[in-house]
Amino acid sequence: MEKELRRFALLILLLTGLGPAPAAAQSSEGTLAVRVLEGANGSAIAGALVRVEGTPLFAVSDSTGTVRIAGLDPGRYEVTATSAAHMTEGRAEVEIRPGESASIEVRLSQPVFELPSLVVTANRGAARFGETSASMDVLRAQDLERLGALTADDALRFASGVIINAGMLDIRGATGLSRGVGSRVLVMLDGHRFLSGTTGEVSFEALPSLGTERIEVVKGPASTLYGSAALGGVVNVIRRPVSESPETSARLHMGVYDTPSEFDFTDQTLAYGGLDVRHARKIGPLGAFLEVGRRSSDGYRENGGFEWWLYNGGLTLPREEGPAYVDLAFSASNQEDGHFFTWLSADDPLEVEPDSRGDLVYSDQISLSATVVPVATGSTLLRIRPGVYRADIRNRFHDNDDFHRSNRYQADVELSLHHLENNIITIGAEGAYTPVTSNILGEPTTTDAAAFVQDEITLNDRLSASAGIRVDHRSTDPGASETQVNPRLGLLWRPGGPLNWRASVGRGYRAPSPTEQFVSTRRSGFDVVPNLELRGESSWAFEIGGTGRLRDWLWVDLGLFESRFDDLIEASPVPGQLFTFQFRNVQDARVRGADISARLGLPESSLSGQINYLLLDAEDLTKDAALPYRSKHLVTMSMDWGRFGVDFQHRSRVEQVLAFPLDQREAISLLDVRASFRVGGVRGQIKIANLLQETYVNVQERDLGPSRSFQLTLMSGS
Repeated sequence: MEKELRRFALLILLLTGLGPAPAAAQSSEGTLAVRVLEGANGSAIAGALVRVEGTPLFAVSDSTGTVRIAGLDPGRYEVTATSAAHMTEGRAEVEIRPGESASIEVRLSQPVFELPSLVVTANRGAARFGETSASMDVLRAQDLERLGALTADDALRFASGVIINAGMLDIRGATGLSRGVGSRVLVMLDGHRFLSGTTGEVSFEALPSLGTERIEVVKGPASTLYGSAALGGVVNVIRRPVSESPETSARLHMGVYDTPSEFDFTDQTLAYGGLDVRHARKIGPLGAFLEVGRRSSDGYRENGGFEWWLYNGGLTLPREEGPAYVDLAFSASNQEDGHFFTWLSADDPLEVEPDSRGDLVYSDQISLSATVVPVATGSTLLRIRPGVYRADIRNRFHDNDDFHRSNRYQADVELSLHHLENNIITIGAEGAYTPVTSNILGEPTTTDAAAFVQDEITLNDRLSASAGIRVDHRSTDPGASETQVNPRLGLLWRPGGPLNWRASVGRGYRAPSPTEQFVSTRRSGFDVVPNLELRGESSWAFEIGGTGRLRDWLWVDLGLFESRFDDLIEASPVPGQLFTFQFRNVQDARVRGADISARLGLPESSLSGQINYLLLDAEDLTKDAALPYRSKHLVTMSMDWGRFGVDFQHRSRVEQVLAFPLDQREAISLLDVRASFRVGGVRGQIKIANLLQETYVNVQERDLGPSRSFQLTLMSGS
């Protein structure tokens, strides 16, 4: 690993040498200072998104409501400001003179409703929430705290269109249950791919907790911009920027499980707890942050315990004004997890086979990344993102000591051009090299290369379009290579009424993971053999939808979608070989449905929240049957009334499974209640999860969901 770290450091030094042009070469450019104020009382608004229309430049206001933007060519510009807590958009015009600074104020109305200010994932650039041709949802830091979420997936289950199946991520039924191999949703951390190079899965535990500013969810294929794994969508976890003044925050949580008496398997009180601490400050011109977390649990079932150490940190080299030159970051975890494969029996669903007691999985993961912005002007933005993701997984089972290690070396380059009137052209390239070492996979390597282009076109003041195409090429050694072309076309219509309307059609793609392609092992009397001819999965998807504010207190988003999946990968019997399986391209499928979400805000009654409904009609076209592990109806609700909150999830009976089809399957309804309080500078929350003690199979066969639990959380700092 030391050699990889040295290479990564050398790459960063070379990239940061692409620094700014000499001052004399930019002397004709001007700067702009914008102060965002509340109209009624003139108080400063922090956290507002300020954009200079017609350029790639944007910034978020500081505690004084101020942003400073440099690199503007002489001319007249329109400046817009939006804030999560304000209904209206503020606009102002300003003239930039050569080499001079200009200052303006933008005023917003009184706050009546909280919405995200901006999104950056849908188009690889800043856009106002609700003004993209892609369907999106956003979870903010305050949402994670309000929900009592300890990890990102705890909160994602309440995002519209998102499904968590036995801890695995699904968007609009694209995934079902992947069983830990090959995510069909691309997960990113600050725009860097955050999937294991071996299994293609995400470790939600390793993502930052206290340092998360927001989580953006793109629903539907996004392979035109992001390539493999974005078959069903994208989740981008965005870290909180370092503020001008030092910040320290801490979170202590502790809880106990209330095991149903009929399933008791121990006299021990099953408990869990943890402590997370984050500190961020300026060190001279640099911004620095470090977050450390320690968590442990007995689990609610046998072999359900874990011990985790989590680390996140970084440094930022800022410009005097505008985006930072360099952001360096790392994320690491050291985890020891008990392994629960299947229950002992229906009468003892929280116990495992005696031989399996004590089975553990050890994992060490580290991500090193950089975002380098050597050019940032009113017409050109160049961004370079190199990174390394290392995963080391080791079984300590009663019957095997399997292991796999991978290093994914990756980089992408993105150039955004605003030289043409009413056009934003984004050109980019991406590459990755992933060597793997494993006793069950051998030592294969994969090499990925891609190029993409997108044009965002403003046709008039009401209609805009985006058109793009990406070419992905993957080669494996040993194995075959393949090339995939992923186009996309999107439209956004702003008719001037309460809703903006969108439509899109695009192609998605996921390359097989090394585990799917190269695994060679024997399990429970069955042989699993490699498939060097395994191809990637692909999809075509169409959506039409609308989003906007129907009333001052009601924001809605609705979408009708259909996706057609080809060559889906599934573990299947090998023709002519008894008791032998391999991962094969065996499934074509169609998923269509409706995705409806409503955000409510009634300031007079202190009532606010979000209600989501997802309707899925998912068919396996190969077998003329329902796709496995999909529920037709999914309802989630999270409502708050003052200091009290309630969270509800309901999913209808899963219509099809791959194993144990005769086992009883039922609908699942879960109710959580919360109460928050404050003592001095400490914020607290008491949460009861699964209040009604629902006993349910957690989608995966013979795997019972968590029992009722009681949790206390204490937080200090901002």
